[in-house]
Amino acid sequence: MNKSNNIPRKPSWLRVKSVLSPEVLAYQKDLSASGLKTVCREAACPNRGECWHNKSFTFILLGNQCTRMCPFCNITASKPEPVDYEEPQKIVRFLKKHAINHIVLTSVTRDDLPDGGAGQFIDTINAIRAEGLQIPTELLIPDFRDWTHFDAVASLHPDIIGHNIETVRRLYTDVRPQYTYERCLEILRHLKRSNPAVLIKSAILVGLGETDNEIRQTIRDLHNAQCDIVYVGQYLPPSKKHWPVSYYYTPQQFESFKQFGLSLGIKHIVSGPLVRSSYQSWKTLN
Repeated sequence: MNKSNNIPRKPSWLRVKSVLSPEVLAYQKDLSASGLKTVCREAACPNRGECWHNKSFTFILLGNQCTRMCPFCNITASKPEPVDYEEPQKIVRFLKKHAINHIVLTSVTRDDLPDGGAGQFIDTINAIRAEGLQIPTELLIPDFRDWTHFDAVASLHPDIIGHNIETVRRLYTDVRPQYTYERCLEILRHLKRSNPAVLIKSAILVGLGETDNEIRQTIRDLHNAQCDIVYVGQYLPPSKKHWPVSYYYTPQQFESFKQFGLSLGIKHIVSGPLVRSSYQSWKTLN
């Protein structure tokens, strides 16, 4: 891990409004009671209040214990929990109770499961549809390893399928030691081949030690992998034990990344200091 002591001071444009409104607290209480996990809470997302106010939730399937360890991530890497086969119905009950408008389904990486967890995505989508709920849905999937599992998930015809590249090629060995840059791009290409009609999405965190040119090259690589949607956001270390931030990009720099992506022909770019991979995801379908 980068041990640089020259950690920059957080700038004013990264200030986040408090999420502890009565509305947010009520959602948190209900999520805790039902045993459901969300990226909004477990990954300490700075946009929780805004997304929840718009009735958009990102659920983490299959627990919150990951089988891979990335030094930038707030998700715990340890022995995974047993699969909760009631989880799809728990999510359905939450959606119905709160009249949710939009959802993202993601999961930790589960290398311990024969299908990598693909079956839980399928069961959850089927449970939602069995109730007749017409909710725009994005799937933000991990590496299932076997292409047949990717095909099975793509055949569900979600509105969006995402798989995050996270960082630039040069930093992969240190920042994503159990993944590879090329594997991520191949997953995106395969998803598009499996279902050409589905929108393909990926996201990059910046401020991990990359250069502007490397960011642009990554955006270009995502375009070449047929990504329709690309998100670019500022890395914020969850704690002092995580990978340190190297640089805080300005709003103007984020706008330049957006314009670069659009100039390549990417359909939709969301780029900003507080952007995360499911931030305002509902707007990409309007």
